[in-house]
Amino acid sequence: MAPRGIGTMAAMLTGGRLAAKIDPRKLMACGILALTWSMWEQTGWTPDVSQWRIVITIIIQGFGLGFVFLPLQVLAFSTLSPQYRTDGTSLFSLFRNIGAAVGVSVSSAMLAHNTQVLHEQIGASVTPFNRALQANSIIRHAWNPAQTHGAAVLDQMVNMQAQIIAYIDDYRLMIFTTLPSLLLLLLLRRPRHLAAPGPDAHAAMD
Repeated sequence: MAPRGIGTMAAMLTGGRLAAKIDPRKLMACGILALTWSMWEQTGWTPDVSQWRIVITIIIQGFGLGFVFLPLQVLAFSTLSPQYRTDGTSLFSLFRNIGAAVGVSVSSAMLAHNTQVLHEQIGASVTPFNRALQANSIIRHAWNPAQTHGAAVLDQMVNMQAQIIAYIDDYRLMIFTTLPSLLLLLLLRRPRHLAAPGPDAHAAMD
C-alpha cells in the first residue's frame, strides 16, 4: 500500500499543476495506460518475483490512479456552479465509493471461485501414479499423497499455484475493464475555464 500511496501522492502534486495547462483528457489517458501497463505486468508475477519489481510496478499503478482521478474531478466540477459544489462533491464521492465496492466484490468473488476451480483441476493430477512423485525415494516419502504429511504438503503447493493463477485471471479482468475506458474520454469535452471554488467546496473536499 505504501508504494501505491507514494505514486498517487506524486501524481496529485504534478497533476494539479498540469491540469491547468494540459488537456485533462490527455492526463487521464496517460493514467489509464499506466494502470493498464501495471496490471499487465502483474499478470507475469510468480513467487520468484523480486521485491524491487513489485515496488516499481505498484508505484506506477498509484501514479496512474492519481492521473485518472484528479483530472476527472477537474472535469466534473469545471461546469458546476460554486454553490452546488458541496452537493456535487458528496455525489461524486458516493458513486466513487459504490464503484470501488462493486469492483472489490467482483474481483474477490472471482478470486475465490477461480481458486477453488483451479485447485480441483490441478489436484486431479496429484495421484500416487504421477511419475513426478516417483522421481526418487525422498520425493516419494515427503510428497506421498497416501500419507497425512505428504497430502498436507501437496495440498499447500496446489493451493498456492491455484491462487497465483487466480490472481492472474483477476488482473486480466481488470485490464479488460480498464483499457476500454479510453473510449469514454471521447465523450468528454475540455472545459474552457475553471470557476473559482467557494469555501463550501473546499470544506467538502477536506
